[in-house]
Order: sequence, then structure tokens, then C-alpha cells
Amino acid sequence: MADRPNVLLVLMDTARADAFEPWGAPAGSTPVVAELARRGTAFPMAVAPSSWTVPSHASMFTGLLPRAFGFTPGLWAPRELRTRMRSLFDRHRDRTLAEVLRHGGYATGAVSTNPIVNSATGFSTGFDWFGDPGRTRFTRLQRQRQRAAARRGPAGAARRARDRAAWWRARDDNGAVHAGRALRRWLDHSGGAKPFFAFVNLMETHRPYYPPRPWNDLGPAARWQAVGDVFRWQGHIEVVLVSMGEERVPEAAWRRMRHLYARSAAYMDRWLGALLEDLYGRRALDWRLVVVASDHGESFGENGLMCHGWSLDQRQVHVPLVMAGPGAPEPRPVESLASVPRIVASAVGLEDHPWADDPAADGIAVAQKQVAFEGKEQAIARARDRGVDPDALLAFMGRSITCATDGAFKLVRANGAERLYDLANDPLETADVAAEQPERVRALGAALDRADAAETAEGTAPAELRPGEEAEIEAQLESLGYL
Repeated sequence: MADRPNVLLVLMDTARADAFEPWGAPAGSTPVVAELARRGTAFPMAVAPSSWTVPSHASMFTGLLPRAFGFTPGLWAPRELRTRMRSLFDRHRDRTLAEVLRHGGYATGAVSTNPIVNSATGFSTGFDWFGDPGRTRFTRLQRQRQRAAARRGPAGAARRARDRAAWWRARDDNGAVHAGRALRRWLDHSGGAKPFFAFVNLMETHRPYYPPRPWNDLGPAARWQAVGDVFRWQGHIEVVLVSMGEERVPEAAWRRMRHLYARSAAYMDRWLGALLEDLYGRRALDWRLVVVASDHGESFGENGLMCHGWSLDQRQVHVPLVMAGPGAPEPRPVESLASVPRIVASAVGLEDHPWADDPAADGIAVAQKQVAFEGKEQAIARARDRGVDPDALLAFMGRSITCATDGAFKLVRANGAERLYDLANDPLETADVAAEQPERVRALGAALDRADAAETAEGTAPAELRPGEEAEIEAQLESLGYL
């Protein structure tokens, strides 16, 4: 055990691959990730198991694709986020990465700036310590929207103006500073007698894309316009309607969002560099494995899509994955984020683990969009408020989509139909070439069949909610733009 390396897993939430240098970002924009890639392994195409946070994190923690973990097609009411997720993690406890490493002699600690990746939803399973960095921009935004809704007339207008002015100053990040402090405190108190496994979730590239200055380098007028983008376009129903084609975002707003997203990625890269420098100074990384990944990507108007969660478009499932340090594997052309537990176990020399199955067997990775959080009645009410056909909204939100890719081609199943895309020649996935590639369709389709046939956990009894938890989870989902 003494020879096993420390493991640091940094999850850059909502970071698409081309936001970082190894996958197309301009040279010098993310130098820390670029240096880790030079010293270790940058996977050419890592595929997220889903296009939104909860199922992708669950897959990365357990090595199971979303359907095998227990996500089933359709809409879940918000309260089910806790009741189902806690029960599902209880069922899969013995195969979570933290639990297996803990039994292997590791001290395990985590801090998450994502308010739905927390202890209450089961993600703390296997961790000795799971930290909450405290107040983040999401919680502030949620409170500001509540105040704006509660106040009408001149008082409400004044309150909204003060809220937007606070955003315009661009002084705060989205929890990264607090996360770094919390992680360092845990390392200070963990004693160093055991190797550590530390997990960090950073939300800087999740909407609202609004890094602190100087990374937010827009001038005063453009910064004010960017604040307007947050409040006008980045709410839940706006994202859904844009992705359905019911509303259109002005190109100037897209440009501001893309620019601030790239600057947010640069800010996270700088944060990572500061953390690694600190850990090297403590000699905590003298013998270490560093893993940097993302749970899913983000869309900025490609194919009319916005943000994430409603599609398996390549912008939403191609994610960065870098490993540097002892045991880092040679890269495969295609890898699944669900392979992370198996790869880490192999890298640290842990032979007794439950991840014998290869999620990217035969060089094919699968993603599944199985479920979204929003109660049916709530969705219908939102549709009627916006003059949208409720049936069309429910069909869009609740549809099940799966895809499989071998890196060159991608097969997508949705609404009972299949489409094959040539990713090299058609990166925006506009032309179906299934008729020209029947063997490719058969191979990728077989991978989808195997993944869809995996055992689900539908029979798992839901956990009980404590008083007030339903309102709390609805507030968390709303703060993230999922409601």
C-alpha cells in the first residue's frame, strides 16, 4: 500500500473537449492541461456516458453506463433526484471508485461546487469526507430570481438593477476558490499516513459563463450585455425552447457566451495550476496520478442547440480526459468516461476491483440520454405560459436518445429512428450516411443493443425524503437551470 500513488481527479463540469489545447483550443489558452497532456496521456476522443451531470458522474464513479446504473427513459419529478439516487448508490456502493479505493487503503475526500453532486444525492458514497464549498454564484442567482419574481413594480425593478450591477462587477467565481481552500484543509487534516484519493468538481464552465476579472476581459458595455444574456437566455425553459427551435439567440449573444466560456476554461486551467503547485510544495504529488476530465460538453448554437442535456450532439459528449503520473495508460482512439474507475484501479495496482467489463470494448463508446428532471405537470404549465404545445415540449424533454461511436462514425438512435454520421467529413452531424455504411451501422448498432439490454435498477425502493428536502432540491435544480 505504501507504494500506491496519490490520486487527484479534477472534474471540470460542462467542459467540452475543444475548450482545451490538446483538442483544438488556441496555443497558450490552457497551458496547465497542455503540460499534463505532454507528460501523460490525452485521450483523442473521450465520450461522456450522458450529456448532463447526474448520469455522467454516476457512470464515472461506478463504471456503469446510465441505463445499467438505473436511469430509465422519461421524466422524473425533482423529488426523485434524491430518493432514487440515494437508493441507486446504496445498491452500487461496492463498485463506487471511492469505496473501492477506501477499502484498498486510501483516504478519500471530495469537494463539489455543483449543488446536485453532493452527499444528499448519494455522491458521497465511499468518501471519508465530502466538502461543501459554501455559497456559489448558483445560489445567489437562484435567490435573485426569487426576489425578482416576488417583487413587482418600481421596487422589483430596483432590486433587479442592483442584482445585475453586482454581476457586472465580475468579482466572484463560481466556487473554485472556496473548493481549493476546502480541499487544502482536508489534506492538512488527513494526516498523510495513507495515500489519498481526492475528487474536485468545478463549475466555472457551466452556465452562467461569467468568470471573474481579469479573466472576464470584456469592456464595461459588453459586460453589461453579457449580464443580460444570463438573465434572458440561460434559464431552463429558454434553453429548452432554443434547442427545440422555438426561439433564436442573437448571434451577438452567442459570441459573448462563447468568449466567456473560453475565458472560464482558462480560469479553471489557472486554478488547476495553482493547486498542483501547492501540492507539489507539500510533496503531496511526488508520487501521484492526476486525472482531469469533464462530465459533458456544451452547445453554443451548433445545430440550433443550446447548453446541454437535450441531445447527444458531439459538442455535448466529446469531453477532455487527461491522465499524468505513474500507471497512466497509453491512449486508445476512443475511450468512455465510464472507464475511469477501471483505469485508475489499474494505474494504482489495485487488482481486487469490480470493473472487469470494458465500457469501450471493441473501440466503441456509448452514450445514453435516458432521463430528465422535471415533473410532467410543471413542464405542461411552462409550455402553456410560453404558448408552446405541451405535447411537443413533453416529447422533446422526455425522449430517449442513445449513440455509439468508434471515433470515425457515430450512430444515433432517437424516436425509433437511426442516423449514421461521418464525424471526420461531417462534424456537425447533418447528413445521414447509414445507407452507404451498412457494416458500420451493424457494428455500432450491436454496441447500442448490448448497452440498452443492461440490467436496470427500476425495482430499487426509493429512499425517504426528510421534511423540506423536496423544496431544497427544486431550488438546487433551478439554480443550475434544470428547472
